[in-house]
Amino acid sequence: MRILNPVIHILSANDFVKKVSILVSGTALSQFVAILAMPVLTRIYTPEQFGFYSIYLAILFSLSVIVSMQYEMAIPHPESDRDAFHILCTAMLFVVSVSISVFIFILYFQDVIANWMNVDHIRMNLLFIPISLLGLGTYQVFNVWLIRKESYPSMTKGKVTMNISQVVGQLTFGLLSFGSLGLVVGDVAGRVGGSSFLGKSMWRDLKEGVKGFSPKLLKQVSIRYKKFPMVSSISSIINELSLHLPLLFVAFSFGPKVAGLYMLAQRILTLPDALVGFSVKQVYLSESTKQARVSYESFRSLYWQTLKKMSWLGVIVIGCIALLSPLVFGMFFGDNWSESGSYVQVLAILYLFQLITGPTLINFYVLECQWLQIISETIRLIIIVGAAIVAHYFIQSTFITIAVLSIAASIGYLVLLYFSWYSMRLKLKGADGIG
Repeated sequence: MRILNPVIHILSANDFVKKVSILVSGTALSQFVAILAMPVLTRIYTPEQFGFYSIYLAILFSLSVIVSMQYEMAIPHPESDRDAFHILCTAMLFVVSVSISVFIFILYFQDVIANWMNVDHIRMNLLFIPISLLGLGTYQVFNVWLIRKESYPSMTKGKVTMNISQVVGQLTFGLLSFGSLGLVVGDVAGRVGGSSFLGKSMWRDLKEGVKGFSPKLLKQVSIRYKKFPMVSSISSIINELSLHLPLLFVAFSFGPKVAGLYMLAQRILTLPDALVGFSVKQVYLSESTKQARVSYESFRSLYWQTLKKMSWLGVIVIGCIALLSPLVFGMFFGDNWSESGSYVQVLAILYLFQLITGPTLINFYVLECQWLQIISETIRLIIIVGAAIVAHYFIQSTFITIAVLSIAASIGYLVLLYFSWYSMRLKLKGADGIG
């Protein structure tokens, strides 16, 4: 036990690490449930069914960036809770109105969408997108409010509730032979369950906020933080296209089975980001916002410390996953999924850079340098689209296609990392004369 004393001392002395540890503990529990369920899910559902589900998620996450118009990212900024609550209200107005608009659109055009995508099986799945979108958007907005209040235990419980609800739903409907629809309904259950728990956790804050509600102030904060919908939403849309284009390209080029195998590899490689990276992002958002108000020198220190720690974590954890996955995938997930282990190896470099750069991209929001984010996201999208065009015309192999897309997306993350550093350098130079 004496050997652990220095580690315990560091954890207890470092406020940033303590906050991350609280989030990681809850996230670890939720991810542990998901990991335990995965070998069962891969034996209930086929790679093709997971492929249809991956297309559903790609559409859902692409829409998620406009559901609140990114207003929730402004919630930590005001010093006054009253101003922050009115930003929350603005974000929720968009969440509800966009979800209703998507429902009306899908209701009238679901056949057209299914035919255009040449995937008839997702016709029924599309109808659940507005419900998932409402749950996802509400969760995003409430989660950032809890970041502002530094209510990290409530955040972890909300994450656990969401993942457990999702797993239980997908297992239940899978055993009832719902096919890919079972994965979708389980997804809806998870997002609604998670957002409902967060709403209950912040109920007292919501009641206090309603007492001081002012339509005039709502208009004022909407105008004050208009950069978030006007600029951040554009960059976020480009970001989502860059994230999901490789999977959609694989699905349309090689069919839903390959997309399902790709999705499993993707899920395993995103575990470190879901377990630690997501938690670090939440704390980095809170801490960097505070440091930006106080001292840009301390902000810069926080940036480099976070980047170094995430680099070491990524190399060790994702390196181990890449080495072991081809050996254990068939045994762990079933013979139908063994090929997915090879996909992990070629995608590992991509998710390494995603894990490393993730928290530092918060700089664009905290320092209000959204214009730099648009430039960097556009460059990344162009690189990925270029790789997809090359793969379409010159490459027949599934494995090589995925490798080319992985390398291109990795280069894209390096572009984002450079611009996140440059945004900090601009602010530092302007504020303190530090380069």
